[in-house]
Amino acid sequence: MRCIKCGARFQNDAYDLDKLRRENKLPPHCPNCQGIIQPDGVSFGEPIPDDASRKSNVLARMCDLMLICKTTASVYPFAELANIAKRNGARIVEINEEPTRLTEEKISDYLIQGKTGVILPQIVAEVKELLTHRKRKRRVFHA
Repeated sequence: MRCIKCGARFQNDAYDLDKLRRENKLPPHCPNCQGIIQPDGVSFGEPIPDDASRKSNVLARMCDLMLICKTTASVYPFAELANIAKRNGARIVEINEEPTRLTEEKISDYLIQGKTGVILPQIVAEVKELLTHRKRKRRVFHA
């Protein structure tokens, strides 16, 4: 969660929203500046926090692999992140129910078509399995 006035961040569990709702004390206020605290996400029409934008651009330049999940890839400036990553040598994997401009413009190296809520847990399970096997292979036993 983030204060919209001073930008302070808080863990999601820092505020018991159900309790605040029952006590009619919503929205929660920042203990630093009394600004309103809201989930740390961006809705349409809201500005993207500067620190998130800067960090995203830096990470896009550094990544080897970028997953683009459940998006139309048409809202800028974040729609540009895949292009930045691609120009810097990253592989782009798009996980969407429908192809996007990234697919059409050949920015995505791969399109995994389907629901992200189904596909992402499968990818995580597969990566965990591969890492487990890799660790087992590295073990060297001397007699």
